[in-house]
Amino acid sequence: GLTLPAVDYLRALRVRRLGMRQMGATLATFDGIVAPTLLFEAPPIDASFEAYFGQQRGPSLGAVGNLCGLPTITVPNGFGERGLPTGFEILGAPWTEETIVAAAMAYQAQTNWHRRRPSG
Repeated sequence: GLTLPAVDYLRALRVRRLGMRQMGATLATFDGIVAPTLLFEAPPIDASFEAYFGQQRGPSLGAVGNLCGLPTITVPNGFGERGLPTGFEILGAPWTEETIVAAAMAYQAQTNWHRRRPSG
């Protein structure tokens, strides 16, 4: 934090606030937006985080959620080709944590992906 000038930090907060307003308006008529958490399955347990995620790239709702301070939750939804978990993410408008958690719980009540474990 000491290397970031206060003027840049304040400018970033203003941009974030604009993004929050825009995303809030975009999401106002939806309970949430659903998309893959990642465009690939989870990394192997023995893989280096930097090496694995350095090779795998793709958009995610999490980036928008983090930038704009929006609620998001990831829910398990299966396994990929290597038998490792996959998931989807639900992104909500500002202050809709209860709605997206309820949606995630409703999905999990109808499936058992959250109870399964990778083989091996």
